[in-house]
Amino acid sequence: MRTTRVTKTVLFAVGVLGGVVAVQLLWPLLLSAQAGAGDAEFNIQATLPTHEQRVRVYRPVRPNLPPERLQQITRAFGMQGQPSARGGVLALDQGSKILRIDPNTGAMFYEDTSQVGARGARSLPNTGQAGSRADQFVRNNDLLPQSASRRNVEVVSLLRQNQQGDQTSSEPHEVHVNYEFKLRGKPVEGPGAKATVVLGQGGEVIGFYKAWREVEEGREVTTRSAGSAVAELRRKGMWSLTRQAGGRVREVRITRARAAFWAEAIGRQQTEIEPVYIFEGTVRRLDGAEIPFMQKVSAVADKAEETWPGSPPQPPRQ
Repeated sequence: MRTTRVTKTVLFAVGVLGGVVAVQLLWPLLLSAQAGAGDAEFNIQATLPTHEQRVRVYRPVRPNLPPERLQQITRAFGMQGQPSARGGVLALDQGSKILRIDPNTGAMFYEDTSQVGARGARSLPNTGQAGSRADQFVRNNDLLPQSASRRNVEVVSLLRQNQQGDQTSSEPHEVHVNYEFKLRGKPVEGPGAKATVVLGQGGEVIGFYKAWREVEEGREVTTRSAGSAVAELRRKGMWSLTRQAGGRVREVRITRARAAFWAEAIGRQQTEIEPVYIFEGTVRRLDGAEIPFMQKVSAVADKAEETWPGSPPQPPRQ
């Protein structure tokens, strides 16, 4: 059982439509700007992945949201009427229920504020029941594309402390069913590829958060090899790796590597969802401290990495 605070999920969901998924963006914690690529030893302890030599990128497209579709969505959450344009999003508020839809991407935020984060004991479904309930909900209401699949199920608890402050207890509060996305069999990573169904008392859906763009196939590109991506990481990515932690670097150790696609945060402009290589591992400074990192490198053969990455890499939701 994972203990966390419900407010973390609320902040994430608000960021979906506000353009800043702040709690999801984690810059790689690495090294000082004085160190150059030639100063650090690169040690690859992972099997390097592959992309097909020719790959289609994906273009974000505006979702089809006619009145009948909007009505279907509002009914799914037990609401009536249709959301109307407000501050760049489609919004509907009814009692304690709040619905927001981004008309440009299809990203969505729904909460019953009387239940999400409210204290009190609840009768929750077990993880198997919750997964099946969430799958049925998104399928019956066409809320996720076929590229989505269930990633995991989390029981979220609230910590309670007695008045003396010397004892705490954990109280199961909600069940979060998390979804991930794939394109052409490859995972899509990044803050723009996440969805969660939140279940409360008796398995009722009390929250739904979707950060995802409607997409279609775009141009075909030639990909670079993972070895070439490592060279690009050393050539330009090293500067971004060395910027934040302070202290010169002795070694960069890559312990995990994977081929994926990358989706930026919903509020960031992204013209193409492109293939990338994602590297994880640790860096060791001269003082012996080891710091974890995660860095993406474009897999498009003729694309050079920015010296300061356009968006911060972040680990996938566990």
